[in-house]
Amino acid sequence: MLSTQLITKVKFRKMSNELFNYLYNELDIIPLESNLQEIREIVLRTNREEVLTALSQEVNGGNVKKGFWEDYEKVKEDKVLEPVVITKNIMLVVTELAEAVEALRENNRVKIADLVEFSKWRGGSFKTSFKENIKDKFEDEIADSIIRLLDICGGLGIDIGFFVKMKLKYNSTRGAKHGKKF
Repeated sequence: MLSTQLITKVKFRKMSNELFNYLYNELDIIPLESNLQEIREIVLRTNREEVLTALSQEVNGGNVKKGFWEDYEKVKEDKVLEPVVITKNIMLVVTELAEAVEALRENNRVKIADLVEFSKWRGGSFKTSFKENIKDKFEDEIADSIIRLLDICGGLGIDIGFFVKMKLKYNSTRGAKHGKKF
């Protein structure tokens, strides 16, 4: 049954993975053609900016518990050291992006077969299945980059949903390629 659900997921490529996972994991809705209207209604009721900011807070909360913000807590009032710690966290985003580029150079991408195999974890170990089918692939490294960015936003109290919305609105007023060559 789960393999069919993953194939259905591939059919809905226009649907973001985040939305699919929210529907599937949180609401127990499997996106099928027969319930597209229900999905549309859920999407229309969701304030996407709030979801993004809430996700940044959730990511940061987990990382605080795991000790990733101990150095920041020690220096957050220090006008010299605080930017250094923030810069370190930003550079960790850069390292994740570099790992994504390397995975792409090696054509190390998640394939449908990987997703089908990964789905079998429900009967076994999630961690093992993740390591064997998704870990260190391009999509995993992109996710790591986004998680690190969300962590920074949550840790610094940035309402990232608001700023993304405003930036998209601003970008809509700009010309092709924002007036640049590429």
